Amino acid sequence: MRVDLAEFAKRFVAGGRQSLLAWIAEDLTAQGYTRKLEPWLLKEWMNTWPWFVALDGLDEVSEPAVRKWVIGAVHEFVADAEADDSDVFVLVTTRPSGYVDEMSAEQFDRIDLTDLQTAEALAYGHLVTQIRLRNDSARIARVDGILKDAANNDALRHLLRTPLQVQIMSIIAEGAGPFDPDRFNLFWRYYDVVARREQTKENTRFAELLREHAPQVLDLHERVGLELQRRSESADGGTAFMSEEDLSAIAWHVLADEGYSPSGKDAQLLERIVRAATHRLVLLVPRGDGYGFDVRSLQELMAARRITTGELDVVLDRLRALAPSPHWRNTWLFAAGRLFAEPQTHQHDALLELVASLDDGVADRFSSIAPVGPYLAWDMLDDGMAASRPRRLKQLMGLAMKVVEYPAPQAIPDLVPLVMRLSEIDDDLRCQVRDHLREALGGDTSSRTNAGAMQAHIRDAAKKTPTSPDVRMLAEAKRAQGRSVTPDPPSDWQHFDDVITSLASDAVHDVVSQAAAAVRAARTRAVTAEELEHLEAAALDPEACELLDVALDAVARTEPAVVRVCFEVARTTAARRQLAALLDQV
Repeated sequence: MRVDLAEFAKRFVAGGRQSLLAWIAEDLTAQGYTRKLEPWLLKEWMNTWPWFVALDGLDEVSEPAVRKWVIGAVHEFVADAEADDSDVFVLVTTRPSGYVDEMSAEQFDRIDLTDLQTAEALAYGHLVTQIRLRNDSARIARVDGILKDAANNDALRHLLRTPLQVQIMSIIAEGAGPFDPDRFNLFWRYYDVVARREQTKENTRFAELLREHAPQVLDLHERVGLELQRRSESADGGTAFMSEEDLSAIAWHVLADEGYSPSGKDAQLLERIVRAATHRLVLLVPRGDGYGFDVRSLQELMAARRITTGELDVVLDRLRALAPSPHWRNTWLFAAGRLFAEPQTHQHDALLELVASLDDGVADRFSSIAPVGPYLAWDMLDDGMAASRPRRLKQLMGLAMKVVEYPAPQAIPDLVPLVMRLSEIDDDLRCQVRDHLREALGGDTSSRTNAGAMQAHIRDAAKKTPTSPDVRMLAEAKRAQGRSVTPDPPSDWQHFDDVITSLASDAVHDVVSQAAAAVRAARTRAVTAEELEHLEAAALDPEACELLDVALDAVARTEPAVVRVCFEVARTTAARRQLAALLDQV
């Protein structure tokens, strides 16, 4: 049984908080059974026969309250199956972005899909091209050749990592030839290729419209993309879409802003654009009870183009506000990619300065323990937006490696594949990594712990995949000869208590006190569910979070168990903060 979790989430919004088993029973009944299947009957069936249940698209459920209910329903379903000793295999799928290990580790194992191997990517690219071009062997061979050239190019190979990106590359290769090394240009050129193809089609009623009003069509995509990205953060908990009326309203504003009269002499143009949109206007397709993008990444691309429209200072303010949110991360990276795609040195400088300063003086999200800037720098390196700019690559690597300087533990294992890939193709970056590791190995216990974790994972990864001797040697780097390690600062719990008791206002006193008690408990044992709720409540209150962050500064570098809990709380609460309201004027 496959369950679309976005559809299941809508039941919560509609007020029908039924169990997952009841939803499955209802879905099966709707598929044509001659009588209504009751949940108790399915329960008997589940106790008798093996089941495989695929719960698809947790990433499409992003509204915090709805997401919490959906995850609770999944846990309840699994717990009931375990209690009945049923033979049930449950798979939950999600994109990595925005997922913070919410599924119970006692019930689920986490499995991350690896990138396609080069041979797999080329084989897949050949198959999708063959399906699209059928028997045109010459054009198929041309696309295959372009993809192979990309696979042999260090700056482009990383694009051949997912089926979606390989398919897009094959379409670009068919129509436009070479590639740029970053995701923004990859997806933007895909839009350009598809748009041009639609514009040149003969005997279609939309081709002329798409040719004559290409700027308005693009503007419509951008506005719809941003609006749907906002809705998917806070609307009904499922896949965002908009009605034909909403689409018409946005198209009206597009035309009005360009000087047309959509309520007067240009009413027919408005009608034509809306009609084209509802019959597939380049990338917009019917979804649910309305219209949207068939691929989330294309929605995020268009949202990114919209938020990067305007004065640079205004754009940077938007990016600073959106940077901590996992929901907006892909949109943020597309936006940064657009700024990097233009040869404007001042834009690149300003963006890197933003990343470098994101965590400075920001205490209302545990920034001293769970920074945003270094992880954004890693994502920018992984994206490839600076691949053709060596100076920017070095700057980004310098920002990224600062992650080892923060209190342990950080999410070091997630970074190692990228560390090794970049070190394999660029000696300067490898030397940077080595130098940062050597520096951290001479630091305090916290820095040494993070550096040692990175080295251990490099060592393990090198045993499983072909790796050059130079990259393997990163795991053996030592601190600078003759340098003594930095002594740990004293763990000042008295100062921690003084901050909590003397600075907490009446408005947050209870919240902070309960969170502080949970922090103290985390020193010696696993926190309870209630204590975790106290920490999350403090993290979601800006004043309480800032106070707790200041207090933690006195103990964080010598209390890894405390840092581990607060790090995970910071990740969880970042995913629950809704930022769509910040974009009301975009």
